[in-house]
Amino acid sequence: MAQPTPTTYVFKRVGDLEIAADVFLPSGTPSAPLPILLWFHGGGLLMSARSTIGPHLRRAADKYQIAVVSADYRLAPQASITDIMEDVRDADKWTRTELPKLLGAGVVDPENVIVGGHSAGGYLALLAGSPKIGIKPPKAFVCLYPITDPTGPFFTTPQRPVAGFGARVIPHEEMNHHVDPDAPVLSWSLPPCFPPPHGDRGEVYLYMVQEAILEKLLFGKAPDADVRDYIPAKYWTKDLPPVYILHGHVDNRVGIEQSLTLVKALKNAEAPYQFDEIPLPGAQHLFDHFDATEELESMYGILPLTARGIEHGGGVYGAGIYSKANLSLLATGTNMWNKSPLIHACPMCLSAITWSGFNNIFIFFPYSYSESHFDEPYSRLMTEAIWKIRAEGESEEEWKRRELYARKNRFWEARYVEEMVSGLEEGEEKRKFVRRVEGIKREYGKLWKRYEEIPRPPGSGRPDE
Repeated sequence: MAQPTPTTYVFKRVGDLEIAADVFLPSGTPSAPLPILLWFHGGGLLMSARSTIGPHLRRAADKYQIAVVSADYRLAPQASITDIMEDVRDADKWTRTELPKLLGAGVVDPENVIVGGHSAGGYLALLAGSPKIGIKPPKAFVCLYPITDPTGPFFTTPQRPVAGFGARVIPHEEMNHHVDPDAPVLSWSLPPCFPPPHGDRGEVYLYMVQEAILEKLLFGKAPDADVRDYIPAKYWTKDLPPVYILHGHVDNRVGIEQSLTLVKALKNAEAPYQFDEIPLPGAQHLFDHFDATEELESMYGILPLTARGIEHGGGVYGAGIYSKANLSLLATGTNMWNKSPLIHACPMCLSAITWSGFNNIFIFFPYSYSESHFDEPYSRLMTEAIWKIRAEGESEEEWKRRELYARKNRFWEARYVEEMVSGLEEGEEKRKFVRRVEGIKREYGKLWKRYEEIPRPPGSGRPDE
């Protein structure tokens, strides 16, 4: 599949140094202003560039009808962590204020921004949430195998050689130019960055891990910066936007304990988050870059996909198909009934599920919840009228008490998620799921409110219109 070609803009200049962003847009004309995903690349804040994003991100503009903005920033140690965060704030400001002007009215929605990144870019996304050094709160944060604490054991324990990269110990003289804080400042680097004898800046990250000098490289030129202000676990609260984190347990470039430490803090703060461990056995750092077919559906998810669908005329429901083997998300969708009435009709959903051969169904919102909280009785009414046929000799009272359909039948069994959670043994695991359920309910409540705000033509989803 051909990769989409982005448009490159210079969003900032520092002296003669240009700092740029690549913008990916859907190939067609959007029917509504596009949500924006502002993305920062990895490389330990020491190397790499905006062009090094996963193939799924390049496809996301068309697949999910979003604008993807991949931004560069000045690189350490020639730039300090405070300089880099200034670039993050300026990238966000440019994305919200200047990009809409460049693209024209109504192309992107500057109030519907998600900030994310991979590896060190995920770290920048998390720092963007800081009330002290961050940005205007986005809708959410998305972090793939992120750095979260430059003072953590992974970055303060020398590895000579670095685990998983052979027996070679990188000589200091090959890296001296790259780690010299007085060398020229770069806003991107792709190997080879300098001819011999300077060595390859593409190895500077491994050299940093080898010598355990990340904190020194980031903060060396910012003596007044307090490193504690740059550890998300120390400032995150439940009032900050939701966070999605993905990390693999065999990652040897950013140890998974970096994410686990943050997840523990998020849990203690009762902050909204979702943490997924990469389900693929042996999945390494940048696994989604090396496998061009990886779609990383879990990152885009049912709930954010539904949010985007609402802006484009869809309804407040979505669904996903998960692997029985490892619960990885295989496909996801939302009911874009404005595109086709066949996409939303609950009796048809039941038939399609049956004919497709699925034998396990998990339902988050029963009909009763949709009716009481989302003013949506039509799914129940349609299913009742079509499927809940009164049996011979059945009284009116018996018929009313009977469920709309057989939740357990010869073809499949349907389970309600909230019932499953309530049936768990008391303890931290149950409390975690209860918080997650309540958080999802709150998010869908916001989606319903937004759905009600958007003017819709007659017949767009309500069968009595």
